Amino acid sequence: MKWILTFTILISLSAVAGDYFSLPVDAVNVGPVTLDKANQVSSRLFLQHFNEVLTKTSKPLVIQLQWESPYFGGGAIQDEHFVYVRIFGGMVRTPEMTEDIYALILCHEIGHMIGGEPYQDIPGAEWTSVEGQADFFAASICLPRYFKTLEPSLGADLIQQRIQLAGLGFLQLSQKYATSNQERVSLEKTATEVATELNRHSYPSDQCRLDTFKAGASCLTEATCRVPVCWLPR
Repeated sequence: MKWILTFTILISLSAVAGDYFSLPVDAVNVGPVTLDKANQVSSRLFLQHFNEVLTKTSKPLVIQLQWESPYFGGGAIQDEHFVYVRIFGGMVRTPEMTEDIYALILCHEIGHMIGGEPYQDIPGAEWTSVEGQADFFAASICLPRYFKTLEPSLGADLIQQRIQLAGLGFLQLSQKYATSNQERVSLEKTATEVATELNRHSYPSDQCRLDTFKAGASCLTEATCRVPVCWLPR
């Protein structure tokens, strides 16, 4: 089988010097997201986006949660017949994981598939949206739809807050396990960088990613919303 992939390893992690971060399935320090809960989130997002992914890629969507994998990461992948969201269990089972954060991660990977322009320039991954656009899709389209079907009575303000907190929680989790240090993220500040050209093959800074989640969530309550200048040049 020939794989065409954009494998988005969310962060480079290390629990033991020189080794990729791993959390065995029988580890004692596992989090509150059980396999059943994770599958429920996956199933809901699968049903919500299956037709869109099929229309955009001409291939059925498959969400693969490799629960027993000890590794931390995930990706959007395609072969000749299917497109896959693949998530490693070592990330989902971390103590800091929540169902909302897991939904955000899945939405991000689905965003690579149907988030639209701009696209990555990684060989074989040119069909996928850049990281910032996948984040914006997750916060502006995917998560609002998910939360609204999960709790139909939930208002726009509360959905916006929930998206922002999921983005914050995800990036705090990422920073806890990352081998490289970045400035601590906060909802109370914004990234200082201003992009002069589009980076089509790597992540914006963590604060810029949080700003993107905030910007996407603001689409629920503001007449106009747009991605931040920290990754998309004006």
